[in-house]
Amino acid sequence: MAENKDIFYIAYVSEQNLVLENLNKPANHPNVSSIFSHFESGSHVPASRARN
Repeated sequence: MAENKDIFYIAYVSEQNLVLENLNKPANHPNVSSIFSHFESGSHVPASRARN
């Protein structure tokens, strides 16, 4: 899930191109709730259906 100043979108990013953003706040993407149940202690908590 990604966003820019105009839109939200879903993008594939290879692991070597990921950048850590330690903002300690929930992501703003509208689809976050489809994967995570809530935000707690600085991290998104996976929904039970998303766990491996």
